[in-house]
Amino acid sequence: MPTSVPHHPLSGGSHRKDRHGIAEDHQRRGSLRPSRPFEGLPLRLSRWNEPTQTSRHIARFDGADYPLGGYPLEVTTDADGVLFGSNRGSDRLRLVRLDTATGEETEVDSHPQYDLDTRARVFPALPPPLIFSRRTGELIGVRYLGERLVSNALDPHFAEVLENLGNVSDGDLADISSDESEQRWVVSFTHDRDPGATYFYDHSSGESRLLFRPRGHLDPEHLAAMTPVTITARDGLALPSHLTLPAGTEPHRLPLALLVHGGPWDRDSWGFNPLVQLLANRGYAVLQVNFRSSTGYGKSFMKAGIGELAGKMHDDLIDGVNWAVEQGYADPDRVAILGGSYGGYAWSKPFGRVGSPSSTYSWRTKDTPSRTRTT
Repeated sequence: MPTSVPHHPLSGGSHRKDRHGIAEDHQRRGSLRPSRPFEGLPLRLSRWNEPTQTSRHIARFDGADYPLGGYPLEVTTDADGVLFGSNRGSDRLRLVRLDTATGEETEVDSHPQYDLDTRARVFPALPPPLIFSRRTGELIGVRYLGERLVSNALDPHFAEVLENLGNVSDGDLADISSDESEQRWVVSFTHDRDPGATYFYDHSSGESRLLFRPRGHLDPEHLAAMTPVTITARDGLALPSHLTLPAGTEPHRLPLALLVHGGPWDRDSWGFNPLVQLLANRGYAVLQVNFRSSTGYGKSFMKAGIGELAGKMHDDLIDGVNWAVEQGYADPDRVAILGGSYGGYAWSKPFGRVGSPSSTYSWRTKDTPSRTRTT
């Protein structure tokens, strides 16, 4: 379908447009600077008119507040509105309805502490933040993500279903589908030690049964639990993090693997991670720090990382290691750092010795000699 929507210079020229002609894009304004990649790039929502081959402006947002674009973005069943993730006038990403005629924004749902769960924007295999009725097509649930997933029900019947599903598994709700009567459901769960376990649930009887475990060869009792922890950075900022300790081992002065997520507009979250389990199985404690600039913890937390890739964002990682040492979990002489994307960049930067702002910091793995960087 032809479009006059300009391409975003940082997204490979991609844009989204649905069956109603709603498109979202970043329109270039002025020049780009690496320290402020979205300065001067407003996020614009427009509607495409196929007969006239023109687009009509609906709303505009500050591009710096939406580094990954607008998400979620779903047209309402009456086609007169758009369900959109907005943090306009708020630190939290909440769900609003945008009127496609006036651009007026009306809140649909929000959480007082958590952002909408937008992980599927980066990893499409993860469940989307919005849950729609199989029978009516209407929105019935919204997902938010903090230490664990929180699902808000917008429909009384789905609220009953959600409550009962909490008794099926102690994991977080992942994929969910139903028949047209919405009495029979198939649901899977995110879990740190039993990933993707999928159940059949009959709401009319309240009965459920396990259908399959996609990783049935793994024994949850032998896997390591992932625990949400909060670490205080040197400037007082709270850093939501995750600590995984080897199963069956005294959690004292262990070798520590600092696993740094990519992006940096991404986040670590509770659930099964094969690399984390591999490291824990080999005796490592694994620490995952959601440093400033991570998404999902509010607009101010994300924007606190602007211009700080080798500054405060890096300090957050060092503060996380220092915390693990101070708590007695980690041996300061046996610390490794690894990661991809931004995590690879963080690996390449110098680290000061644990417990001091600078000097020499070493890390070693079993099969490779120690590597040392001096700051």
